[in-house]
Amino acid sequence: MTTLFSPIQSPFHPDFSALFRKLDIAAQRFDTARNTHRALQKQPPDFFVGEFICGQGHNYARKLQGQTNFPPVLA
Repeated sequence: MTTLFSPIQSPFHPDFSALFRKLDIAAQRFDTARNTHRALQKQPPDFFVGEFICGQGHNYARKLQGQTNFPPVLA
């Protein structure tokens, strides 16, 4: 069976679990970078699909940096 890790921060992210089941993909969702990193250390997935949030605040430096915990996982 094909595996997929999906780190998700937004509660508005669409649920693709039915599609993954239809394609015979075992998908795991993670809500923190720490949990994603732990899972990556144990078993690398076949696919890695992430959803990231970039804030639109008034702090320009923070806006460029983004407001997510997941990019360190990808580094």
